[in-house]
Amino acid sequence: MSILKRFKTIMAMKFGESSSEKIVNQHLKQLDQDLRNVKVELSTLISDEQRAQRAVAECRADMDKFERYARKSLEEGREDEARKFLEKKTTLAREEVQLQSKYEMKKQVAEQLREMHDKLASDLQQLETRRSLLTGMATAAETQKKINEMGSPTHAVSAELDRMEENVDRAKYEAEAMAELTKESLDEKQEPDESPSYETADDALQKLKEELQNNKEYE
Repeated sequence: MSILKRFKTIMAMKFGESSSEKIVNQHLKQLDQDLRNVKVELSTLISDEQRAQRAVAECRADMDKFERYARKSLEEGREDEARKFLEKKTTLAREEVQLQSKYEMKKQVAEQLREMHDKLASDLQQLETRRSLLTGMATAAETQKKINEMGSPTHAVSAELDRMEENVDRAKYEAEAMAELTKESLDEKQEPDESPSYETADDALQKLKEELQNNKEYE
């Protein structure tokens, strides 16, 4: 049973009956476990996001390294060697675009799951608080006088349950909207609008030559 279905099951029960109270407690306990599972999944997503971020950083570091190697080789007159280093840098540049895309996708999904977890956790806390209040009002003889002074107990409990149901329905709609946004975002990420252009090894080599030539002219 999904988390949202558990919410609606609880809302359909009568809090004044001991058997229903027992079932409500069971469902709330299961809801708490469901949210713990979501938290574990969120932790895994955050770890994946961090690994993807490190992969991007490492790829960029390797690109800078081959750039330095190419510059050094060209300064020492080893043009063919410099070209090979720049070819490796170009290959890494293509890989860096893919790694960056994966990182941004994982980051967005993790953020959306975090928002959903926080919202559901807040709603669960409200349900537990109101459950305790309604159960106490319906079963404690000490509060019977206060309930009678409020007017019709049935009306009071029914109105409170209506408000609780509205909150649950709102949480459901927000969760469904968030899931739809996540799906649209993943579809967009899988199909980039346009292919990025890359600097060729020959272009990079010519650029280094011109830079070294300019440096010599200023010396």
